[in-house]
Amino acid sequence: MVNDPSEQPFDDVQELGALIMRGLPPENHVGLLYKLGNEPARSLHLEWHHRLKDEPPKADWFWVQCGLDPVSRRVIAPAVAQVATDNQLPIPYSTIYEGIYFEGATLRYARNKAGEGLTCATLILAVFDALGFPVLDLKSWKQRDDDRNHLNTLVNFLRAHSSATEEHVAAMEARPSGIRYRPQEVAGAVSEEAFPVTFERASALGAEVLAEMGAIEQRRVQAADAPITEQTNPAVGPVDGSAEEADNGA
Repeated sequence: MVNDPSEQPFDDVQELGALIMRGLPPENHVGLLYKLGNEPARSLHLEWHHRLKDEPPKADWFWVQCGLDPVSRRVIAPAVAQVATDNQLPIPYSTIYEGIYFEGATLRYARNKAGEGLTCATLILAVFDALGFPVLDLKSWKQRDDDRNHLNTLVNFLRAHSSATEEHVAAMEARPSGIRYRPQEVAGAVSEEAFPVTFERASALGAEVLAEMGAIEQRRVQAADAPITEQTNPAVGPVDGSAEEADNGA
């Protein structure tokens, strides 16, 4: 499911996929990978509060192919590019997710009350929801033991390390929701052939995504640590040489 861009380039994506990357430990970060025609693949992701990024994907990220049918992917990919246009409104960061966040016709961000916003994961949900492709079965979602503490940590980090107003952060804190949509689970769900994906299935896919990311990272470490040896052939000398050079002692 998870592709290493050094082996499977981003430009191999068929219209649409998800990006998954390591953030500040123990966080992961997720975004959308999209490709229009013969243009290079690009990424769309909510990096942080008021930081919506549309940029070439980075080499140390991983990617997952969207499992929807080609017709659906060809509808969604241009819409992702539309979300990424320069006239898009700043998108706040918030751990609360409910309702519709983008206008159907223009795909401009439409939720600006204190406490409202998106995370990297819910940005993906919001884009797909606005287009009529709900990725997750939200009614099946369950709160896990560490969700509330994790969200409290994010709120505190937002207060200390962003331009978010105190009114915005306080409004987030006042909301009772402790539900968390994890980046790896959203990435895994995007790979499915049919939406919406249940909590149980997305949880299993998220574990698979993390396991495959870990395996790729281990291979990268092993490759970096492998000793570089000069391969020789008794007949021709160094592999870049020739028989004539070997005979001449070159």
